[in-house]
Amino acid sequence: MIKNIVVPLDGSDSCFKALDLACDLAEKYQAKLLFPPELVYEKVVAKNVLETGIKQAQEKGLKSVNELIEYGDPAKTIVDVAAKKHADTIIMGTRGLSDIKGLVMGSVAHKVSHIADCTVISVK
Repeated sequence: MIKNIVVPLDGSDSCFKALDLACDLAEKYQAKLLFPPELVYEKVVAKNVLETGIKQAQEKGLKSVNELIEYGDPAKTIVDVAAKKHADTIIMGTRGLSDIKGLVMGSVAHKVSHIADCTVISVK
């Protein structure tokens, strides 16, 4: 059973598709959602992305939504948050807003799927 879902948000289309799936699963299993912004340059950007995610989840009827802003390497930070919050699942988009370095070094979703101890669902 799914109880805690971490949803990394970066403002991309695929992250909001992932959020739709996360909301559906959270509703079905009465799971809690936790939104950490995945790629953040300023606090204002992070807050705007979080507000969009929270609004989308609330429009789907979810009430148990938490937010957390963390800084650092995106993949490591997402996995660390999932571990700290005892997440069963990470649901994230595969097409983020990363730069050319991300294409060469590998996507955040790919890295998370390899280092996370919990289930990782990638949404294109």
